Amino acid sequence: MSVYKQYLKKNAGREYPIYGYSPPPQGEWWIDDKTFYTEDFRTVEKYREYKDCGFNVLFLQGTATYEGEGWENSQTKLGMERAVEAGIDKVILVDRRIFDLSLIEGGIIGEGKRFANEAELDDFIRSCIQDYRHEKGFYGIQLRDEPFHPYLKTVGQIFRSVSRVDKSIFVHCNLNPLHGSLTYSICVPQKNLTETYEGYLATFLEETGADHLMMDTYPFQYAPNKEHIRKYYFAGLECVARVCKRYGVEMHIVMQSFAMDIGKKHWHWLPNEREMQFQKNVLLAFGVKQYSYFTYWTKQMNRTNGEMFIDGKALMTRNGERTKTWYHVQKINEELQQLAPLMWDFAYCSNAFFLKIPLCTAPTYLELIRGGELSQVTSVETDKDVVMVTELCDKKKKQYMYCAVNTTDIQRYTKKYKKEKQLTVMQFNENYNVADVYQNGKWQTVALEGGKLSIRLHAGEGAIILPYKEVQ
Repeated sequence: MSVYKQYLKKNAGREYPIYGYSPPPQGEWWIDDKTFYTEDFRTVEKYREYKDCGFNVLFLQGTATYEGEGWENSQTKLGMERAVEAGIDKVILVDRRIFDLSLIEGGIIGEGKRFANEAELDDFIRSCIQDYRHEKGFYGIQLRDEPFHPYLKTVGQIFRSVSRVDKSIFVHCNLNPLHGSLTYSICVPQKNLTETYEGYLATFLEETGADHLMMDTYPFQYAPNKEHIRKYYFAGLECVARVCKRYGVEMHIVMQSFAMDIGKKHWHWLPNEREMQFQKNVLLAFGVKQYSYFTYWTKQMNRTNGEMFIDGKALMTRNGERTKTWYHVQKINEELQQLAPLMWDFAYCSNAFFLKIPLCTAPTYLELIRGGELSQVTSVETDKDVVMVTELCDKKKKQYMYCAVNTTDIQRYTKKYKKEKQLTVMQFNENYNVADVYQNGKWQTVALEGGKLSIRLHAGEGAIILPYKEVQ
């Protein structure tokens, strides 16, 4: 039996948690202080549509915040019940009483703090969650978004308290991505940018004891005459992957699925299907175990001097209509779940980038890339631009996996090469003579003549490779 079939059989039914930010809203959206009204979309029908797109976790966010007003008649309970009726059995909610604690800097336990000791905080958490702790569909609670370093002690104390009260509760806290020089402001500065960022990630894990790291990664931007991939996209992924490997925790990532105007200066376009596939292939290659999208619905909150979300440039319009991106994401989510039983036992080991000069454009998005060695591969050659190869491993079975992705700027590659595909040749060591290869939704078993494997990839396309020794 092929190696991939063994994993699909062994882990049959295993799924990735997948959800979307900005779920079906309560019929309001804002520009600054002005409110606009539509219908209330927190319905069984709209939750079922959300599930049909491939989302198995509902992230309620501010659409049904709970403030302890009485569970039985709350909008949070109603939303959870409708989600469960729609077939969604995992719901992350906002309990404002707990969420507000995460807005406090410098910790909440000790002399002069909100709580005198851990036991007092545990009692508070226990009293908050008692209303919904055993509610059907309850999965987790949300804390503040993108906490800077001064908030990590507080976030950590909440994480550990929730774990003491009930280890089964998922605590959602999305961290800052690698922001360039801004990183020195949101983290404790160290020798260089990547060390500073990795220190931030490590501090979060040390404070919280969490079993995962989660952050935004929005790779695409409008940059005339330059690359369209953001400068620190890959460097940030590398940092997260390295820290996850060091601590033995999962990597959770938020993908870009929106277009947004920031202060009328920077334009983030709505990724097309190839760009969505690019993100999926890159994140699979890094061994990501939870996927989410920003955003599902056109985001409600808008500011003329900040974030302005454009209607129709997300999966759903403000009037509840599907955009073409809805169908792109549905297809991607279906593929992710088909691959989940295979990918689940594999953890990230290393990654490397291979270039062929001249390039489509100056790849500043590869700045700060460190890379690493591929232990079972002796060489990689490519005939066009940039290919990324990652190494993952199932240590229990001593089975290696390699993922190759054409990570060339899609806009530039398509303009230069049209429909031509990049040829990448990987040379494996003498331990392997065959490989299971997954590409464009199909598996094939390929003989490795002299240990060589040739792959053809258009920009954004990826391949999953399972090399092994077949006894002749």
